[in-house]
Amino acid sequence: MFGRRITLFKLLGFAVRADASWLIIAALVLWTLAAGVFPRYYPGLPASDYFWMGIAGAILLFASIVAHELCHALAARRYGIPMKGITLFVFGGIAGLMIFAVFELFLGGVASALWWFLIGLFLKSVARSSYRQLRVSSALRGEPVSRFMHPHPDTVTGGMSIAELVNGHIYRYRRRMFPVLADSERLEGCVTSEQVKRVPREEWEARTVREILQPSTAENTIAPETDSMEALRLMQRTHNSGLMVAEQGRLVAMVSMTDLLDFLAAKLELEGGEPTELRAA
Repeated sequence: MFGRRITLFKLLGFAVRADASWLIIAALVLWTLAAGVFPRYYPGLPASDYFWMGIAGAILLFASIVAHELCHALAARRYGIPMKGITLFVFGGIAGLMIFAVFELFLGGVASALWWFLIGLFLKSVARSSYRQLRVSSALRGEPVSRFMHPHPDTVTGGMSIAELVNGHIYRYRRRMFPVLADSERLEGCVTSEQVKRVPREEWEARTVREILQPSTAENTIAPETDSMEALRLMQRTHNSGLMVAEQGRLVAMVSMTDLLDFLAAKLELEGGEPTELRAA
């Protein structure tokens, strides 16, 4: 929400980060528990006891949200969906926050207004996001990628060394994905900068592109008639920066996220409607 993320720790290979907006939640949860919930259920205790009980409750809420999101991340990893980490922001765990809001609504207190204000912002954000998704889906659905695909993309061969790939292609064209051809047109697969990063630099001269390439599959290759919305979903799901376009095993073109978003922006501008904020992943 605020754009600044703080890495808290790593758990099971996932970096757990918190948006700076979580400071608002931490303070509000502590206040609600220490000044509202616990004094009503356990009256007569010293103020310091309520304070420490509030801290303990806030920590438990934080732990439960992390555990919940960790289960999602583990499930994504199990099905091969790339996950780099977990980021908590002001609306993370909204169901738990609504419970606190209900407590304050029925028991009274200044915090109730703040809770409902935050929930109102959340619902407004969800509605705006849904509207943007509907506009994007309506603009792209039925449009084949052949309308904006990039023909004759720069390609590499499997016998090329990784050093040649990096110096002659990745640095030169500043792209992260290159089709690999077995001959002048027959598609063998693709190679990405992420795969190169896994190879020690001292081995780049000795090892070839064929050793690290990804074979052409439905995860990285589409047909010219593929619907643009389907291509967008595929890139979002696989975190690919682009897709290869092929017919009968031969490379026809490339489609990048930038190509798709430029086409979408132009279509929205020319066919009317409010501008939509777009950004390539």
